[in-house]
Amino acid sequence: MELSLLDRLWLKGLGVRFRGWANIHLPTCTLRVALVDGWLLAQCTPKGTILINRSLLGKDDIVLRYVVLHELAHRESISRPIFYIIPFLAVAILAMIGQHALLIPVAVLTAFLTSWVAELCAEAGCAKKMGFKEFIEARESLTREYPAQPLFFRLYHPPDRLVLAFCRLAVTNTHMRIQNCKIIQGRKQV
Repeated sequence: MELSLLDRLWLKGLGVRFRGWANIHLPTCTLRVALVDGWLLAQCTPKGTILINRSLLGKDDIVLRYVVLHELAHRESISRPIFYIIPFLAVAILAMIGQHALLIPVAVLTAFLTSWVAELCAEAGCAKKMGFKEFIEARESLTREYPAQPLFFRLYHPPDRLVLAFCRLAVTNTHMRIQNCKIIQGRKQV
């Protein structure tokens, strides 16, 4: 199976390489994810393809489950189209109104806040499926494995305290859990 043209362009823009496919089996479904190499840990593309860095396949099961469920929550979120449209609109507005310097921070702030909303929704979806205690354990384990994050990652993601407070509220009445994520790596496709 080939990546779509949009996904290939997306990967090229991110500067990561496609390395094949893997099927990730969860109790409720099987997900086909694209494996990548490079700086990117994981992402859901505008088309909905879930990208996972190959280095995650050898990590603790709870970390992989957290990352996959987070990206799946992005794919299932109604905010996904907005997340990709708003930053581009902000850049277009910046290009058109360059002479109005006061509007530039507004456009940039809009892009960041839109990203924060998308990330909070994905984290809440992940926390609901894992359960809050496991969600916290997975985030802590991931932070130990990948302590340094690029500056733009820290800007486009809300602070941990906000994420945890939001997710605690989101899982208050949720009892659904997904456990025992199994990996079957597919054939390498170039």
